Amino acid sequence: MHGRLAGRVFKLGGRLAAPDFVFNELEDDRDDLVRLGLEVVVLNPDQTERLVDLAAKYIKCSTPDLASLLLAMDHGLILLTGDGALRSAA
Repeated sequence: MHGRLAGRVFKLGGRLAAPDFVFNELEDDRDDLVRLGLEVVVLNPDQTERLVDLAAKYIKCSTPDLASLLLAMDHGLILLTGDGALRSAA
């Protein structure tokens, strides 16, 4: 994520979170994102089981995308995505 855009997003307030394995896929800016306030969340065993169920139901969505959806559902977060298949699943 470009630094200026990230800074603006975090200034909006609220809680910004990502599943740990989605965060770990990022190549750049990880330290900056955490410094800005990104919360990295580890899925628990129940969530991991539910993720497998979601992946079977929504085959057009990637596992990382569905993990983000699950995190949003479980924590009452808004899911930001440009992915059409993920929007349909949400």
